Amino acid sequence: MPNQKSVKQILYQHLQKTKRTIESIKNARGPRWPKDSSESGQRKSTVAAELLIQDYAYLHSRATTLLQRTTEAITELNSSLSILEAQRAIEQTQRMGKLTFLAFMFVALSFTTSFFGMNVNELKGGTLGIKYWGALSILVLGAALAMIYLDLIGASLMLWRKCGIKVR
Repeated sequence: MPNQKSVKQILYQHLQKTKRTIESIKNARGPRWPKDSSESGQRKSTVAAELLIQDYAYLHSRATTLLQRTTEAITELNSSLSILEAQRAIEQTQRMGKLTFLAFMFVALSFTTSFFGMNVNELKGGTLGIKYWGALSILVLGAALAMIYLDLIGASLMLWRKCGIKVR
């Protein structure tokens, strides 16, 4: 991208120089500019000036075209970079969603293990075994999954409504 910006700057400078040269050639035909006194000399200088103006006009139009192409290429490159950055952001968001899901599950299971790991007299008697922990863990995990599911359903419904699709 820095190369294209410097090329654009060089083309712009070339464009300005070409324009100044054309103006100088046109001004050389003015009344204050020295001229050849013979008619054939004046004709030759007029023809030469016209040919120079045509050549520089072609160079000017070519430089304008190249400057336009360079500007379009820079714009296209910026668009491509924006798309790439958006794709990376989407991928990162998906990874964060997966991490959040795992953390949500871990918090639910952590709750049950910490509950059964407490040194409470009612739990010390050995009346609650691993079966109770498993049942409570499944219940808490199920409740967590239900909350995630309901949240996803709500987000989906809201998205559908924003798109203008009627949902019952």
